[in-house]
Amino acid sequence: MGDAKTSAAAPPYTASAGMPSYIARGGEQELLAPCGLAGTQFYIFLLKADTAKLQALMDRLFNTPSNGAVRYEAFWDHVALMFTHVDRLSSADPSQGWADYGDIAMWVPVIDRKAGGLVPVFKMYPVYMIVNNGSTMATGREMYGFPKEMGWFNEPQTPDFIGDFTADVLGYERSSTTKQTVQTRLFTIQRKSGGDTAKSTLIGDAKSLVVELEKGLKGLFSNLSAELIILFNLLKDDFATPALGLKQFRDIADPTRAVFQSIVEAPLAMKHFRSASILGDDYSFILNDLASHPVAQDTGLKVGPQDVSFALWLYADFVLGTGKTNWQSNR
Repeated sequence: MGDAKTSAAAPPYTASAGMPSYIARGGEQELLAPCGLAGTQFYIFLLKADTAKLQALMDRLFNTPSNGAVRYEAFWDHVALMFTHVDRLSSADPSQGWADYGDIAMWVPVIDRKAGGLVPVFKMYPVYMIVNNGSTMATGREMYGFPKEMGWFNEPQTPDFIGDFTADVLGYERSSTTKQTVQTRLFTIQRKSGGDTAKSTLIGDAKSLVVELEKGLKGLFSNLSAELIILFNLLKDDFATPALGLKQFRDIADPTRAVFQSIVEAPLAMKHFRSASILGDDYSFILNDLASHPVAQDTGLKVGPQDVSFALWLYADFVLGTGKTNWQSNR
């Protein structure tokens, strides 16, 4: 198989009716899409990153391997760190049952410059994802192309009493002499101000949430980009966004090569708003320098502490739908 950087750009991918049927085995972990996420709690923290580093990441993962078949542009110098708990994750196949799980994801907002039209098409890519459930890890990696890994974390179950948010991974610090992969702290969110009860402003509906988010960011930044203003207007009408993924599998003979590689997306859409709050206290994000997880190199976030730009809490029902393939490599 040709190297991803030199392979010819594949034509637009079209699903084929001649695809072989998936061979299900006992103990399958992958859930069938669309997947329902009922009772989903998000703690969302906006963090200042580096646009150039985020663009370099998009180029390395998507734009260069596809030889320009896709063009994703990092248009903002922030990422969204989301601590998430899903009360009920369900499959399109009821026989697979349901589960609750936690998910910590760092999302990069991008514009799809190949989508066409006058209005920008906004998408999100999860550069890091940590979960505590094997089924959602397998589903996320194999079906959606998300970089999910198993980990450990702490997340408050109510926005009234907020302590530390923590995320641990199987990795090692850059200063490690042994380089043994063990449970290691990747990052922490700490509340810096306020009393025993966290400060918050309740929001009554999804449209008001977008309005308050836009208002809050305008208060923090002197100028919002035209892209962000358009995004807020779009979210007021349809609280949904495509989630990008890179599906790939290493070759058995040469593990430095990919026997399969494709760029995919699937819609993540809110189906029912339950509640939301703007979190009014000051928060700090503390990043550890792990050689196994080069977050600072990938995003431009600072090693050590940095202030959270904006924080909110959301509780709603979502659906992660079936998606489409935007590009697939030629073997």
